[in-house]
Amino acid sequence: MGMSKQDLAKRFKALKSSSQTSLTQPIQANPVVQEAVTLVSDEETTQSGPSFKRRRPVDRAHAVLDDATIVPVRSEHTLFSKGPVPHEGPETKTIQEDAYGFFHRAKVSVVALCGKLDRLTVVDKDRVAELASTRAQLTTAKEEVVRLTAKVEGFQSMKKKMEERGKRVTELEKRVAELEISLQKVESELVEKEQSWRALEEKMTNETASTYGVGFEAALE
Repeated sequence: MGMSKQDLAKRFKALKSSSQTSLTQPIQANPVVQEAVTLVSDEETTQSGPSFKRRRPVDRAHAVLDDATIVPVRSEHTLFSKGPVPHEGPETKTIQEDAYGFFHRAKVSVVALCGKLDRLTVVDKDRVAELASTRAQLTTAKEEVVRLTAKVEGFQSMKKKMEERGKRVTELEKRVAELEISLQKVESELVEKEQSWRALEEKMTNETASTYGVGFEAALE
């Protein structure tokens, strides 16, 4: 399982602090090579050097580079120690510059990584805030959907009622049409009856007039 971004940030910050601490601590310089010096006398030839003394065994503070060279390691003189370093040569300066360059590059890399992690943390915070806002909007949208669904159900029930009322209105319209037809028949019948009544009235009037005329004529005679 990979490390989380928070763990990586803590790791790089710890690496940064350790690199800064290591810059302040003394760095042990490379051992200074001292060659053996040959002394010539009349009686015999002897060799004098830091390692050719009465105590022949080489202790832990010496390192053998080859068959003819013995390098004493002087731990009291370091790159960051005070005082002059004895027998400081170009190799020591090169190593010191390399060490400074390495720690400078490490420091720059750690600072860059920490800045990148900080930016990623800010981006993560922004994404978390955006996700929270999206979730809130989603919750609001769900509530709105529930409300609209209930409203649609109400409209559907209203639609059913309107359809039932429409059916009733259609039935009433059919009955009204039938009643209109019946009324037209009644009106036509009334017209016919009125005409018959008028004809009958005229006939009766004519008959009455003729009857009265005959009686009048008889009375005159």
